[in-house]
Amino acid sequence: MKKVLKITLMIVIILTIIISLFCLDRYMYQKHKEEKIQQEVHQIFKQKGWEDKVKSEENMFSYNTGYNYYEVVFKDEPYNVYQYYYDEDNKIVGDAFLNLPRNAKKPKNFKESYDIK
Repeated sequence: MKKVLKITLMIVIILTIIISLFCLDRYMYQKHKEEKIQQEVHQIFKQKGWEDKVKSEENMFSYNTGYNYYEVVFKDEPYNVYQYYYDEDNKIVGDAFLNLPRNAKKPKNFKESYDIK
């Protein structure tokens, strides 16, 4: 009986170590990818002179798909969100989501008027 208990305890300890190492590896991989894309996007912003125009930036990583996005909102365009990520050729590409209503806080009596010419 004691021998079976020792073997079961050893198996549980070994499985716990393996699972914790796997989780640590996934976490370190995520952090490495986030830092890599952040450095690349900041380098592009520096080349174009956009680094002072950034209002907010956030890393988005999905364990399900493995995709890592870098979301940026600029000061002069607060309702537009830009996502930067690596494509299949390992190049930085970006998508723009214009006029997102999730951050838009308008006054109660807000009316948009358009001039048609």
